Amino acid sequence: MSRISIARLNENWRIGRLVEASLLIIAVAVLVWQSVQPGPAKLSEALNETPEGGPAPCAGECRADCLCIQVCGNSLKEGVEECDGADLGRCPYLCGSDCKCLPMPVCGNGAREGTEECDGPDSPACPGECEPDCKCVELCGNNVRDSGEQCDSSDSALCPGLCTQKCLCPMPVCGNNVKEITEQCDGADDLACPSKCEAGCRCG
Repeated sequence: MSRISIARLNENWRIGRLVEASLLIIAVAVLVWQSVQPGPAKLSEALNETPEGGPAPCAGECRADCLCIQVCGNSLKEGVEECDGADLGRCPYLCGSDCKCLPMPVCGNGAREGTEECDGPDSPACPGECEPDCKCVELCGNNVRDSGEQCDSSDSALCPGLCTQKCLCPMPVCGNNVKEITEQCDGADDLACPSKCEAGCRCG
């Protein structure tokens, strides 16, 4: 065998050893990398554990596997909750009963949202009587005692026949023989306690 052939064999042998060594280094690096990567359980644990010096995400309600016990409705944002009651988290408006952020209400889109009393056709509290500002119309004078009214014309159980034009009962006058809004009786008007009406218009 010539010297050239022997030299080529030696060179090929060296290249083969270098390739083997490189592959071995890569394999070791991959194993090391995999060993330090968090699996699903470790990642979930990391997300739920309290950062050093930070607030507790579940205030003592921690499971043995370091995951928060989520309780929607306890006013404490936990785990994957977006918010919880008064604990709005990053919600710009209000928190829903499912512990998810509610969108800002848009008056006029036909959907009652947030603090709106009504919105167009979505007006169960006042069907057909929704104002442009998404509040229910209070119709004083329609003979129906609506929200905020003490009486309304003939619908005046609290002060029969004494309802004012503003749908309010007049201030009671004790001693005028007329039982008015907060009185139990008044002189001869003593249906609740016949002949037992005392001073101060209270039944004796």
